[in-house]
Amino acid sequence: MRTSLKISALAAAVASVQAMAADVLTADPLVVSASRSAQRLLDADSSVSTVQGPDVAKEAPTGIAAALRDVPGIRIIDDGTPLFRRVSIRGEEPGRTLFAVDGDRVSDQKTMSGAPLLVNPYFIDRIEVVRGPASLLYGSDAMGGMVNAITKQASKKPFAAEAGATFDGSHEGITLYANASGTVGRFRYALGGFGSDLGDMYLKGHERLDSTSGHSKGANADFKFDPTADSTIGYKYEFIDSAARTATTVSDESYRDFTAHIPQWKRIKHSLSGELRNLGSFVDKISIEAYSQGMDKEFVPAIPIHSASPYAPKSPLVFDIQNEQKTVGGTLQADMHFGDLIDLTAGYDVSYTTLDSDTASDISMTLPRVGPYTLNYRATDRDYYSRQNALFALMHAHLTDTLTLSAGTRWNRIVDGGGCTRSNYQAYTPDSNPGSSTFTRTVGSASLVWQPNSRTAFRASWSQGFRAPSIQELFLTTTELETQRGNSALKPEKTNNYEIGFRYMGDVLTADAALFYSHADDYIASKAVGSGRSLYYTYQNINEAETYGLELSLAVKAGFAEPYASLTLMNREFKTGRTVTTDTGTPKFSGRAGARLSGEMSGVALGADFFARFASKGIYDDKRMPGTSYVQDNDLAGYVTANMAFTAAFGSEQQYKVSLNLENLLDARYRTSALIEEPGRFASITASASF
Repeated sequence: MRTSLKISALAAAVASVQAMAADVLTADPLVVSASRSAQRLLDADSSVSTVQGPDVAKEAPTGIAAALRDVPGIRIIDDGTPLFRRVSIRGEEPGRTLFAVDGDRVSDQKTMSGAPLLVNPYFIDRIEVVRGPASLLYGSDAMGGMVNAITKQASKKPFAAEAGATFDGSHEGITLYANASGTVGRFRYALGGFGSDLGDMYLKGHERLDSTSGHSKGANADFKFDPTADSTIGYKYEFIDSAARTATTVSDESYRDFTAHIPQWKRIKHSLSGELRNLGSFVDKISIEAYSQGMDKEFVPAIPIHSASPYAPKSPLVFDIQNEQKTVGGTLQADMHFGDLIDLTAGYDVSYTTLDSDTASDISMTLPRVGPYTLNYRATDRDYYSRQNALFALMHAHLTDTLTLSAGTRWNRIVDGGGCTRSNYQAYTPDSNPGSSTFTRTVGSASLVWQPNSRTAFRASWSQGFRAPSIQELFLTTTELETQRGNSALKPEKTNNYEIGFRYMGDVLTADAALFYSHADDYIASKAVGSGRSLYYTYQNINEAETYGLELSLAVKAGFAEPYASLTLMNREFKTGRTVTTDTGTPKFSGRAGARLSGEMSGVALGADFFARFASKGIYDDKRMPGTSYVQDNDLAGYVTANMAFTAAFGSEQQYKVSLNLENLLDARYRTSALIEEPGRFASITASASF
């Protein structure tokens, strides 16, 4: 058979699916996160990016965060646990970014690092990233934006399956996964499972960093049944259980020798849903969902002691902290239309979260005139809760065939409290019954989208976001490297965001650009109280921030080649009283640029990607700005990495796929966040088959 290299629709499709997430789109896909109902991307009034499931799977051994790192405005934050990386959007810390699975939030009421991205990365149809506040539709935490992982849908065939394996060279780890789905009459099903076992991470020069290994496992089930052509009932189950170890590469003495073990971080969710469609002249759909979600975490930090006192402990302080969080919640939503002019989405959200925590430590020391002594420290937090209720409405008014006005509002009421804290050593943790705190917050948004033709859209928007204090910030005392005490007088954080943007989706050129400005106030940060042995830290509303920038992505198809680039320019300024600084650790520019090639040889669809990732330096000013970062000596140098990726799809229906990623080819030493370096040169390989 004659061997030739040619451009084909099939090869282009495979290359598109296998492309790394440079936020370049070759079609006008449907998205749901921006308006809580399906709409074309060109109709969206927010900056929305999508990362497809195959791209997530290629990056997935270390979690879904890696698959999002090339989305404009995104920065990956690693607090020393590579398998639990979080996402920062437009400079906001991960705690101000909402993470959701199928639109349902995943929250953590006892952390300052933000909710973990706990989801089966191999059971994802796509991830949608909303940049800019999404609090109107999703409530607290979506100040910077939202990451919504949308799980796999059932195949239209009676039975379809896929299975794969990945080797990740950054940890020399193996992952296996399998999914199956189908449609039989009115019944649809989707099932999935995976397991990962990763070793310690390798830095520049193949230097192994101890205490960075981990493993994960998970399972999913999704069943739907259509009693009639216009109704659906469903049940979903999610299970994921991960464990990992924590280390740092910073020179700061307090953190240099800090290690921790997370023996378990588990999320289990059950949900029931129902949907009625075509209910009359004005109601397109009514949907209802109720869910139960549990998250259990065990955290065992080992805190080094840097003291010359002969009475100080000679070994690190080890705390065993166990948190149990349970949430029940639900949403009722109606999608309506009034003629050709008005579309309206309205609904009611409710959730109730409880938190219990146990902390234990056996501290051995030598006391004057006493000798060796062991302090058996124990503390419990019981029956703390967060109850949230919200009403929301979003209207789209089609003023002309090309101009759409959108406006919406959300009313939130959040009540936290109800618990009690008990300790056998009150110098660390005073006993308390703190009562409760109640917050009400109304947020709004407004936008215009103008589409002069079928390929182009201009948008301008204003949106508000907020973040309610967590149970930890309000009420709890935590003791790790420093003692932190809650403050029940905290106010919610808030932000206003202004944005103008442009999208073009052509046969040759695709482009998306956004100019944005946000002002955030009442930031919650730690502040020292007292001095000497009586020193402790408490949370206060002391900071505000201004952020502005440009996000740009574009691609040009030129035969079998597709040059592309994604770029973020950003300036972020912190204010506390009269102190102002732009040294917040945020790089002034970052992005990715490269070229993809696609073609076919002997019936094999081939793809290649040659690209660089880059970022300017990020300077921290934590000495003047409390709460800016964890450590003092943590400035980030700028970097450029060279990378390559190759894909091949073959078989009668291209059902067999192989991908090879070669990352950090020049073996650069660099950090993207404060506490830990990124991996050195490594390769990862993924092989999969569909049936």
